[in-house]
Order: sequence, then structure tokens, then C-alpha cells
Amino acid sequence: MLSILISGAAQGIGAAAAKLFYQQGYKVGIYDINTVQAQQLAQQLGPNAKAGLLDVSNIQHWQNALEEFTQWAGGLNILVNNAGILYSGPFEDTDLISHHRTIDINVKGVINGCHSALPYLKKAAFARVINLSSASAI
Repeated sequence: MLSILISGAAQGIGAAAAKLFYQQGYKVGIYDINTVQAQQLAQQLGPNAKAGLLDVSNIQHWQNALEEFTQWAGGLNILVNNAGILYSGPFEDTDLISHHRTIDINVKGVINGCHSALPYLKKAAFARVINLSSASAI
């Protein structure tokens, strides 16, 4: 059975992707900073869904999530870097901490995920990475 781990999967596009891949027969990892919503979605989907904590800006979270998920799923075939945040409005009206948080999550989070998942993906006969971003990335 193929497996997929999705960051930011508790709601929105991540949750929709989790549902779609679950319906296609994948083991689905629903990882998010919002563990309550992630757990609710995993319970809603069924026994081939697993939820867990993941702050994509934290490399230790990535390592823990990937180890936990791959042991449960038997490996990793697809990583979806979906987690992201958006602060809207003029640049000068957004405080510096928020700008740094955007980079930490939307840029460094993707790099953290790709780098951490690579050893697991290299073991799979079929492996892919899907990186998503909003129109704000433009």
C-alpha cells in the first residue's frame, strides 16, 4: 500500500488532499500544528489515516513525524509540503516577526521537509515530493 504524508493537513487544501488520497487507497499522514483538527480528520477517514504534530519550521518535529509515520505506514512514497501562512496587507504594515515567521514556515518549512524526508523517499520504489504555495508566493 502506498503512503503519503501531508503537512498542514488538518484543514483546507491539505485536508482535501488527505481525503482524496485516502479514497484512492493510500495510507495517509495528516500532520499539522493543529493536532486536535488533525486527529478529528484521521478518525473521520478511518484506520489508514494517522494524525500527528508537525510545526514545519522545527526540524525536530520533522524528524519525529517522519520516523513515527514511516514506522506506522511501512515507508513513505509521497511528501506533500502544504503547510503555509499568509499575512496580507502592505509590507510596511506587517511587523518584522511576522515576515520572519512567513519565511520560517513557507520557505524553510519546505526545505526542512524535503531534506528530512529524502532518506525515506530514497528507499521507496515510487517516490514524489509535491510542494504547494498560494498566490502570495508570486
